[in-house]
Amino acid sequence: MRSYNIARSAVEAFYSIETGDWPGMIELFEERLEQIPAYREGVRRELHESLSDSEFSWKSALWNDDTHVEEFDTEEDARSFIKNVVAPLVDRVFTKMQT
Repeated sequence: MRSYNIARSAVEAFYSIETGDWPGMIELFEERLEQIPAYREGVRRELHESLSDSEFSWKSALWNDDTHVEEFDTEEDARSFIKNVVAPLVDRVFTKMQT
């Protein structure tokens, strides 16, 4: 099974930023994506590939012995977070940088 390390790392960073207490945290995440083209492209590619990979579990990737990002109740909840929150932000930055 593929591990999608770039996407997992980005989601961990995003989640830490999203739950931050001060304004501008999401913009900080966007800036990081903007600054490093290879990282931005890798994150985007792996996010979309992971959502199509039936063997990969975002629920397990975000809460396990080594990682304690968020404990989602179901795999569907975890994938929904990736699909509806993280991926659109990454796609928006990717599109912005292409224009």
